[in-house]
Formats: sequence, C-alpha cells, structure tokens
Amino acid sequence: MSALTPDRAAIQQFLAQVGGEAIQLVTFPAAGGPSQTRWFGDDAAGAAVWAAERNVAGANVYYSVNAVRPGLNKKASKEDVTAIHYAQVDIDPPKGEANFDKAAAVSRLRDAELPPHVIVDSGGGVQALWRVDGLDAPAVEAINRSLIAQFGGDPACWNVDRILRVAGTINLPNAKKRSSGRVAAAATVLGVSDGRTTPAELTAAYGATPPPEHADRPAPAALAGGLASFDALGIGAADPLRQLLANPAGDDRSADTYAAACDMHRRGFTADQIVAVLLDPELPISAHCLAQANPERAAHRAVERARAAVAADGDGFEVLAEAQRAAAAISAIPFAWPAAHSIPPRRWLYGRQLQRGNVGAIVAPGATGKTALTVGMALAMASGRPLLGHEVHGGPKRVWLWNLEDAREELNRSIIAAAMYHNVAPADASGLFVNSGLTDESLCTAVATRQGFTVLQPVYKALTDEIMARRIDCLIVDPFVSSHAVNENDNGAIDAVAKEWAKVAAAADCVIVLVHHTSKAAGAEVTVDRARGASALTNAARSVTVLNRMTDDEFTRFGLGMNAEPGDAGGARRYFRTFDDKANRAPAADGSDWYRMESVDLPNGEGDEWIGDSVGVATRYYPPAAGAAEPLAPTMAADVQAMIAQGEWRESDKAEQWAGEAVARALGLDASDKGHRVRIKAVLKDLLDDGTLAREERPDASRRKRWWIVVGSGSPAQLAKSASSPEEVPAPVRAPVEITTGALEHDGPQAVLRSSQIPLGIDWSGAEQNGVGRRHKSTGAKEAAETVAAAPGQIFAVPVVSDGSEFL
Repeated sequence: MSALTPDRAAIQQFLAQVGGEAIQLVTFPAAGGPSQTRWFGDDAAGAAVWAAERNVAGANVYYSVNAVRPGLNKKASKEDVTAIHYAQVDIDPPKGEANFDKAAAVSRLRDAELPPHVIVDSGGGVQALWRVDGLDAPAVEAINRSLIAQFGGDPACWNVDRILRVAGTINLPNAKKRSSGRVAAAATVLGVSDGRTTPAELTAAYGATPPPEHADRPAPAALAGGLASFDALGIGAADPLRQLLANPAGDDRSADTYAAACDMHRRGFTADQIVAVLLDPELPISAHCLAQANPERAAHRAVERARAAVAADGDGFEVLAEAQRAAAAISAIPFAWPAAHSIPPRRWLYGRQLQRGNVGAIVAPGATGKTALTVGMALAMASGRPLLGHEVHGGPKRVWLWNLEDAREELNRSIIAAAMYHNVAPADASGLFVNSGLTDESLCTAVATRQGFTVLQPVYKALTDEIMARRIDCLIVDPFVSSHAVNENDNGAIDAVAKEWAKVAAAADCVIVLVHHTSKAAGAEVTVDRARGASALTNAARSVTVLNRMTDDEFTRFGLGMNAEPGDAGGARRYFRTFDDKANRAPAADGSDWYRMESVDLPNGEGDEWIGDSVGVATRYYPPAAGAAEPLAPTMAADVQAMIAQGEWRESDKAEQWAGEAVARALGLDASDKGHRVRIKAVLKDLLDDGTLAREERPDASRRKRWWIVVGSGSPAQLAKSASSPEEVPAPVRAPVEITTGALEHDGPQAVLRSSQIPLGIDWSGAEQNGVGRRHKSTGAKEAAETVAAAPGQIFAVPVVSDGSEFL
C-alpha cells in the first residue's frame, strides 16, 4: 500500500474481522465540517468503498467498536449500543509527542498476561481490543478504565459507544496536530488473533475500576446523573445542546467544549452548573477536560472564555465559536499523491448524468416534456433498462418520484402509459415510489420569515431518514419551486436550500434531482442561465440538464415533415432535446439527446369505447447524423428519379442547374431556404450512396468536363421488392399503442388495420403471445383506415383485449 493511499482491500478485511455483522462507520473531515455516519451491517465490501472515498476526500474514518442499532445513521450513544463484543484501550502520544515510544507500547500489549486479540497502529498511537461476551456497559467500562491505567491509554476512551480508527485508512491530522509536527500516516493492523476471553479472565488480569467520585466538585442536583437531568430542565433529545453534550460534532475536543460552554452560558446556566457538566464522566463532552492534568482548571477556564465571548458579542457568540474552530483548522495541506488506480471511480447511477452523493437539476420551459421525461427516467432506473438510451449502472434502482404539481390520477396516467409503451411490468419496477403533492402530502423545506428565511431542518432530517430506510437511490422533486416557500430570487435563501439538499444526497448516498422552470425565453435557446430565479440552485448542482423544443428549421433539416406518418400531428412540437449545460464531472456530450413524444391511448374508455385517455410518453429519438437524412420512402425516391430524368442536372450546388433543384421540386422543398438546402444535400448524398442516383462525368456546352447527376441503376421499386424478399426479415410494423409484454408473430399473408392508431378487427390466426401460447382475436367496429401487406413471419405489436387479459 502506498504510504498515503487508503488500502480498500485492507479496510474490507479489517471490517469483516472486527465489525462482523454490525459495521457502522463515522467520518470527520480533517479540515473541519460536519461528520457523516453510515450503517453497513455485514457489507464489508461496501463499507470499504465508502471509507476509501471519504478518506481520499480528506476525512478521517472510524468504526463503532461495539454493535449498535441496525440502520443507525448517526453517531451512536450508549443507548444505541445493542451488544458488547470488545474491551478497548486507545494509547495516544502525549502532548508534544517527544517521549512516545510506540514500539514499547506495542511490546507491553503483546507481552501482557492476557494480550489483546487485535492491535492496530492508528497512524498516531496504538489501539487494542479484547474480544469478550457477556458483559453489560458498566462492567466493560470499568474494565476499560483499568486497561487505561495499565497501558497508559487515553483517559477519555473508556465508554462503550467509543469509535476507533479504521485500519487501512490514512490518519489525517488536523491543523492543530500538524502545527505540533504530526504528519499523515497509514493506520495498519499489527496483529489479529482468533478466540475470545471471558469476563472473569479479563477482570482477573486487569481488574475493574469504577467511575470516579466527584464529591468535591460543584454538582448541582439539577445536573447530577448525566443526560437524565436535562429532561427535567426541558432540554429534549432533539435539542442541539443535548446533541452536543452526548455526541460532540468534531474531533477537536477543545472547540466542542468551548461551544458547549457558550451555549449553556447563554441559556442562563450558572458557572458551577457548566463546570459540573464539563467534568461529568457520563457525558462525552467531558472528554477534553478530564484528559487534562488539572480537569477542574480546564473546565473553569472554558467557562471564563465562554462568559467573555458572550459578553463581548452578545448573540454573536456562536459566530465567535465557529470562527475560532475555523481559524484553528486553516492550514495548507501537502498533496498526498495517491496512486491513480487507488482513486475510487465516480459512482454514476444513470448514464453520465446522475451521480451518487450529488444534486442534479433539470431546467425546462413549460409544456416541453419535462414531466414525461422524469417519468421515463424513473421507469428506466427502477427497471434497470435503458428505456431512454442511458445506461442504468448496476441494475434496477429504487426511485422516489415526488411530483408537487400533478394529482395522483394524472401521475397514474403518465406512468402507466409509459409502462405500456416500454413494456415495463410492475414486477420489473418494484422499486418505484410515487408521491403527489396535490393528492398526498406536500413538501416544504424552507419558509420566509420577517428576519429573512428559515430552513426546516426537521423536514430534511425526515427526508434523509426515509431515503435511508427505503434504500432510495434517486429522489426526483418536480418542480423545485413548489418544494419551498422562500423568495426564489433570493440567492442566499436558495443557496441555503440547495446546500441542504446536497447534504441529504451525501448523507443518504443517493442522487437528488430538482426539476426547475425557466424564465420566459421568448423562443431563445434555453441554457443554464435561463433558469428561473436565483442562480444558486444551478451553481450548487453538479449537473444541469436543459430542455429545448425542436425548431422548425431542425424539423425540416431532419426530414421529419416529408416522412410524416398518419397521425403524426404536432410537427416540431412533438420533439425536444436535452444536453448537460454544466458537466462538472463528465465530458461535454457530443451533441444533444433527442426525444419524441408518442401518444399512447389508455384502455380506460367508458361503455363500449375501449380507447380512453390519450397520454404523451417521452421516447428516445435518434436524428440523422450531421449531413445525413432519414431514408426516403420508395415513392419519394421514385419522384426524385423522375424529376432527374426530365432534365440535365449538375452536381455542384453553385451551378444554375444544380441537381438539388430537382430534389426540391420532387419533395416540395425550397432550395433557397437555408434549412431546406441542408436537407436537400443530405438527401442527394443518400440517394447517391444507395444507387438511386449516380454521378457521370461528361463535357458541358462549353466542352468543359463537369460532373452530372443522373438516374442510378438501383430503382425504388427494385429496392422495395428486395426489402420484402422472403430471404430477408422485413422491418416490423409497430402500432403506437403497445399493451403486450412481447410482440405477436403473424403467420397469415396479410393484415387489415381497422384504424391508423389501434389495430382492431385483425384475425390473428395462428398467432401466439411469446412465452404464453395463448391465441387471441382482437375486435372492433371502426371502419378500415388502411391495409398493410404482411410477409410471413412479420412481427406486429398489438393490443390484446379480447379475453380481458392484462399484461401490465
């Protein structure tokens, strides 16, 4: 292992050996900032990946020594410990570190009467574990105190909810430790042995030291007995002060002690009461003071500093405390130069668009297709299938779609229509969760106040807890503006809201997708700068996907008007494109992703009417490549041949007799229009490539050799005959509405479509549903709209409704 690179394999092996089936990891950034906690159970491999990623990002990684409540994603307290498996000692270097002999400390452990089962070089000191079962918390804590006295361990590390450094990670010292000479170092396993000891053996070897009595210390009755006394004072479990006392936020004990003293002083606690708390061994906040040579003096000093800070700045004491913490953490960190192969890859979830632990945004004008797109994305991720052309990495995902502007009935229509089109059955997308902000509950994460705004932390916590409990991989919130009640033009407010969403994504290790509207673009190109309101949202998002409608010029250039199918209403409005306008962590796309809105008829009509609501579904569309065009129908190619045959046409588009003029006349285009001209050139190239037209060199009237365009040897009629040859599989005929989970194979010589949209009245003699073997006959009373010749073996996708079977 490189000296400054986390070793994922070593991390996994260590956690499997020590953590067993109750692995819980906690991280603290070396430069300061919020901690993260994640429960992994027995998933040592997943825990190793997560630990290595956080370590590379600059956080120290720890594990809970004893088993805690399953699914717990916060730093454990004593109440959270469910099983005790270890006694422990943490031998840290003394202040100044000049006299610390690590080798001697390891020798004392190995030569002990009852040596530990696990010894770890933490990169600074030494940590040791004794496997033991059958002890309760007070008993093992008494043994831990004796181990501290025996081996010179950290006097504050006796509690059962202790966390220790993960072997295989890098010990990253904070600024204060670096100023005393500490450098980054690898945490490594020095020894692991099998077996375990009994409580009697441990007690006989090391004794049991009860908690110290503090009769000489001021301990007002209202604060005696650890956290229990705070209930009587109205300081509940969710109070930030109680959280600070029970679970200090960082690994800078001095800063935590100062912050607690400031908060208690502001709330009116007396100096004696604050000192009693800072010296109470039942409270983790006491670790700093109790580790000092004179704990009483350290506690009183913290109270004096807090009193001075509050007096100097009144309500701004929190700012002073945070400033002190931030100032202590300021230090330039030498680059660690990790091995390239050891850097964890980005964990993409959906294509190169959505990445775990990050916020993504979708920005679109109204009525573009954003809701249909998000429904399609949700179905694709939930089914694990690339329904819209993007890979779903790692198989089916658990997706939560929270639409805040549509009723549940409308969401049902959109989802079922998309599932029908893409042949997605309920069992294929069992990890889909859908909330309607109109029918179910709404969502509000922040509100405006007279003083400005307030971020509703309980809401974000509830979101994080639900995402973790349901193991959600992706949450889509549509639209973002309906998820809060602050001024959307207030950059400060939107920045705070967006950063809270980012914290949810990081804490829950999921993707958050926020769907946002644009300002009125008046036909202009939509970019990230067109997002409505403050720019803070798109600034905070790692990826921003923007939607644009197809222009009339693009519609013509792609040849969509000429090859329109029956019922192809809407023209360019049926098409839209997306591109990542802020590819922070992926290369810019080589162009836009195009989509087409397909109309799907739901079978929810009343009475004898089978056809009910018509619903738009987003489908992937692949336009011709630059300079190319969609193939012409044989009849259109024949029209071009006929027009070419009637005159003399040059290849050069600068010539007066340019062959493009003939193409334009045949196809109803305007050769002087810029967009049409691109399409004409593409058609000419394709017809030359497939032999419909040919190039011929001969002199013009001035006897100068020129290239001319003439009718080619391949005719549209011959191509059509070749395409229907029994030796080749013909192109499938596909109906716009698809209910079956598999295509039907038609063995008859022809099929009569009674409607251009729904194939009713077809006699499917010998047809079978794949994998089931049923025979069906569709019925209907509509007049015939068209007849399609079908070759033997041709495949049709048709609705099967005659026997009431449901395939969704």
